[in-house]
Parts: sequence; C-alpha cells; structure tokens
Amino acid sequence: MENKVYKEIYDGFSSYLKEKRDADGGRRKTGERDAILNEICAFKGHFDINMLHARLDNTKFRVSKATLYNTLNILIEAKIIVRHHFDSGLISHHPHIPPIPVMYELRKKAESHLHFICTQCYCIREVKHPPFLKNNVTTLKSRFTPEYLCSYVYGMCGRCKNKMQKDAQKNKSQSNSNNSEK
Repeated sequence: MENKVYKEIYDGFSSYLKEKRDADGGRRKTGERDAILNEICAFKGHFDINMLHARLDNTKFRVSKATLYNTLNILIEAKIIVRHHFDSGLISHHPHIPPIPVMYELRKKAESHLHFICTQCYCIREVKHPPFLKNNVTTLKSRFTPEYLCSYVYGMCGRCKNKMQKDAQKNKSQSNSNNSEK
C-alpha cells in the first residue's frame, strides 16, 4: 500500500480514537492497535481473524484473539474496515459446504465491487467498479448517501465448472465402455 494511503488510514484511525476518548473516555491509542492496523494494511485483499493472528505471530507480536476482535470492531466503527459474511444463505441451501469464516477488508479496497463466490471450492473473485453498480448508485445519490457498495454473487467458478464437465465426460465414457463389454 502506498505511504500516502496508509498515512490517511492511520491518521483517520488516530483521529477517531482521540474523538472517542474525548467524548467518553474510552478508545485509547495503543501499540497493539497500531500493530494490528499495520498488518491489516499489508493484506492485499480479504482476511479473517486467523490469518491476521498468524501474521502478528510471525512478526513476534503476540496479541490475544479477544484483542483482535475488539480492535476489528473499533476499526469497523471507525469506518476503516468492512466485515463480510460470505456464507449468508449458503449453509442452509448447501449442507455440504463448510462455514466460510467472517472476512474483513480495508474499506479503501472494498468500495464498489462485486464478490463472485464459488459454492464448490469457496474461492472469492472480485470485479471492481462494474458499470451497472456505478450507474445505480449515481441514481440514488440525490436521496441517499452511499458509504460503500459491495454485492455477493454465488455460483460456480470456471475451474470447478471445467472439472465437473471433465468428470461427467469421464463417467460417460466409462459407462459406455462398461455397456459395450456386456
């Protein structure tokens, strides 16, 4: 991440903490929160609590998961990160799918994009600024002030679709060879 964007995020977080501390005496600025924000800014895309915890452990910076969850909630309140629930509805409709962990990403990276989520391999692909989203948000601007927009599209990725087609062809040819032997 470029230094200018990082400084803007860091300064925004510092201002938010100061404002909250002045208002109600809470939300201190700590070394732990700074280290957590620094690691979050280093992620290229989505991350979950376990990925963040592992990264902090690798830097020899030990924090509890409780501290991580509390800091993530503060970062959400400060509008620095967004929380994604990618498995919404997947579990009830597809019992073979294990729960996808709650994912997070920097709000700067989350603005106006689609998430394509494969229901077979659970990969997540993003499409930034699709034209139809931009046009619909522009139409709403006079009556509504959007902060960010993201949508989830569930289906099958190309890799899984190709694998399924190959497996079907393989099964068909095996079935044909079994029938010809009879």
